[in-house]
Amino acid sequence: MGLKRQIVKRLCADGNEVVGFPRLPTIKMPVVEPHEKSGALVVVGEREVEDYTMHPLVSGDAFRPEDIRLEEVHQMESTSSGVCHHVTRHKLEKLIARIQSDYRKRAFETAEVDLQSEEAFDLARKGIPRARLFGAQIIYECSVKRFHLPCFIHELGVNLGTTASCARLRRASIGPFHSSHALLEKQISLQNILRNIELCRRIMNSLGKDEGVIYENNSPYEEVRDVVDGLDLHIDHEYDAMRPVWPRNYT
Repeated sequence: MGLKRQIVKRLCADGNEVVGFPRLPTIKMPVVEPHEKSGALVVVGEREVEDYTMHPLVSGDAFRPEDIRLEEVHQMESTSSGVCHHVTRHKLEKLIARIQSDYRKRAFETAEVDLQSEEAFDLARKGIPRARLFGAQIIYECSVKRFHLPCFIHELGVNLGTTASCARLRRASIGPFHSSHALLEKQISLQNILRNIELCRRIMNSLGKDEGVIYENNSPYEEVRDVVDGLDLHIDHEYDAMRPVWPRNYT
């Protein structure tokens, strides 16, 4: 979103600079003077004055950000952008407290007691019960010892609204467009964007037209069979998807 706002802002600034200060149109205003004898206002002529309704201070600039709309070809999710400013220590502590509460509830379940029974109340008075099931794992307490963005365990990251996992990602191409056809952040200007649009248009025109006709030489089953046979996994008979676990001999 920050890059989109920067592009729109630069387009508006460069466009308004090209247009410049508009030449204000003129309108005819009546010249009114009082009559010599009666004192009544009388139109004695007309004069041309500038129409300030078209002034930029009144009507605004020729290009405004709300008039320009940008759409991404492939929009990334906000959770996978790698920006973790919305994740705070307080939110992480709330999540860990919820996990700890779930494990405390699980402790009573593994103790094989009803949560609404008097036995569960007696166990709660003595403290968190120990698991009676062999191999059961219970977390009695957990806390945040070190808060360092953006390093999360995957499950914690998903619950905190972020799924980014790679340290660095660079897209090399989108269809016929490669990184050499893209503009850098320092190259964003109205003139460079117009040149880039013309470049992309020439690239699209140089591609062959898709007539929407699909030519198939083999059926999908034959293609799968070729792949299977290439791995020395020959299929001797068809697989019976309706084969029951009991024999089909009904006689």
